[in-house]
Amino acid sequence: MTPELIDANRKLTTYAPLPQYPPLALARHAEGSGMFLLHLRSDGIVERVDIVQSTGHRDLDEACLTVYRQWRFVPSFAAKAHKVKMPVTFSLKIP
Repeated sequence: MTPELIDANRKLTTYAPLPQYPPLALARHAEGSGMFLLHLRSDGIVERVDIVQSTGHRDLDEACLTVYRQWRFVPSFAAKAHKVKMPVTFSLKIP
């Protein structure tokens, strides 16, 4: 995620841990970018997460699905938005 996206998420979420590199994917040097669609309840809870675009690696996708299900959004935002697209990139390159 870009710093701008992380900053925007802080304003719209009450709990938003970032996806972490799964150890086996890290050991295999797996990299990839994907897009996930979070379906929000009006109380801010993530009801469902869909893969819009896979990262190309099952374990990277699963890491995103697991963490995005835990996210909690500000209810006033969730009641209006209903859905949020979240891009993700797993890269071994140091920025």
